[in-house]
Amino acid sequence: MIDLAVRLARRIERVIRFLVVGSFVVTFFTLSTLALIWWVFPHDPTLAAAVASILTTPVSFLVHRHITYVDVAAHSSQWQRFAVLAVANFVLSTGAMKLVDSAGATYWIGLALVWVLSPIMNYLISALWVFRARTLLRLDRDGVVAVGEAAKPKLDV
Repeated sequence: MIDLAVRLARRIERVIRFLVVGSFVVTFFTLSTLALIWWVFPHDPTLAAAVASILTTPVSFLVHRHITYVDVAAHSSQWQRFAVLAVANFVLSTGAMKLVDSAGATYWIGLALVWVLSPIMNYLISALWVFRARTLLRLDRDGVVAVGEAAKPKLDV
């Protein structure tokens, strides 16, 4: 029962870290998009969102890896998986902005769509795939705590 409570507390703590870090990332994306719309691409909010998405990707990976998922062991495949997530974010942010721009609506609606949809998509994909734990904490026969790849049956020869 205590183990369940500890795991639940860690899960809630990670969600809180994700919300704080995600707020920083979405603010960075928003400010980048707005700066690009106001000063670089005043007639193309879709291009501004695309460039902002590219600028935000390394920032997002670094802060999520080192703050949100600090309790998950680093693995070489995480940045590759995050790249797939970055493509999904790119499609979401540019697609939302293009849809809103094509409808003749203000770019603020496109940003609002990203504010709502991106965190949901990012949390689910990050938690379930990008930063999932690659190792298990388990007890061996002698009660010694061991950390290793997913438990594999031992064959006695």
